[in-house]
Order: sequence, then C-alpha cells, then structure tokens
Amino acid sequence: MNKEPITVAGLKNLKSELEDLKNVQRPKVVEAIAEARSHGDLKENAEYHAAKEQQALIESRVIAINDLIARANVIDVTKIENEGKVIFGSTIKVQDLESNKQITYKLVGQDEADISKNLIFYKSPIGKALIGKNKGEMVSVNTPSGEKNFEVLADNVKQVFDSLVKLHPSLKPHLQEGIAVAIDGKVCQDAWLESVKPDSEVHIFPGIGGG
Repeated sequence: MNKEPITVAGLKNLKSELEDLKNVQRPKVVEAIAEARSHGDLKENAEYHAAKEQQALIESRVIAINDLIARANVIDVTKIENEGKVIFGSTIKVQDLESNKQITYKLVGQDEADISKNLIFYKSPIGKALIGKNKGEMVSVNTPSGEKNFEVLADNVKQVFDSLVKLHPSLKPHLQEGIAVAIDGKVCQDAWLESVKPDSEVHIFPGIGGG
C-alpha cells in the first residue's frame, strides 16, 4: 500500500467529510429514494434516478476517503527540523518577478489541493520547484503559458522562533510543541510554518486541551 502524505488539518477535514457523508448525506439520499419510489413508475421517475445517481456519488466518495485515510502518512510540520526550508506543509509567500504580484501558497497532499484556496499539490510544477528552497531564493516554474520566475519571500513562525532561540537559548524549552500560536490575533492550526509579515504580532500561550 503506497502511503500518501497529508497534513494534520487535511486528515481532520477528511474525517469530518466522511462523518457527514455517512451520518447526514447517506440517510438523506436513502430517504429521497424511498420518497421517489412512492411516486410509482420508476422508468419515468426523474427524482428516483437523480437520487440513485447521488447515492452512487456518495458511496464512491466514502470508498475514496476510506482509502485515503488508510494510506495517509500524516506529516506534523511542527515536529520537523527543516532549518527554514520549504517543506511539505509549508505556508510560503512568493513574488512573481514579472508582475510583482505576491501570492501565498501552502504545499499539501493531492486530495487537499485546491487552487482557489492557494493549496498547492506538493508534486505539482510549482510545488516541486518550491520544495527545499529558502527565503530569498529564486524559483523558476515551467507553466503552460511559459516560464514563471518567483522569489520566496515569507518568513514563518518556526523561523521566528529559531531566530529567538539563537539569540536567547533559554527560550527553547518554552517554544516547543503544545503551545498555541496566534498571528495578528488569529489562532492558527499547524502554526509553525504559517507565514508572518514584517509587522505581524505573534503571540504564544499554553495550549488548551480538548480544543
């Protein structure tokens, strides 16, 4: 069985979707099928056929999610010593050197990828170009519209903490997993690799058990 990397948040989302499919969507479509059956002749029953198609889609997705969970290699980015390099799970900001537009990406697994949310599959052309890069490095990506050149801009929480520890080694025991991190007032999940701006306020406080 080939394992596939997934972020902690990605696995949580899969489990949440699976629960919804099993406990909400599946019973709802069974009810819709029963209701459509009561209308008589199934050959000309559009509602029945639509409900059966929806049921097939739900069951197919349930199978797919169960397979993804079974093959999941959960990567907890807070436990990886990456020395500031872009790795799977990183959230980074890049600047298009032609347009000067700045874009924030997060490198994730295939099922998590959603370009509309700037969640990029780590094996995509952009993902492969970014993996292993450091802040300030240039990245060239071959796209259908031609070569794109980017500069990796973003600092992240882990880099900030690493810098603090270098200056004040006594802080290291206090900047370990189990603490909560808020960036500009927003508590972040998988916060170690979340991007921070030069003027961002980063607050740390003890994690709260139970959510």
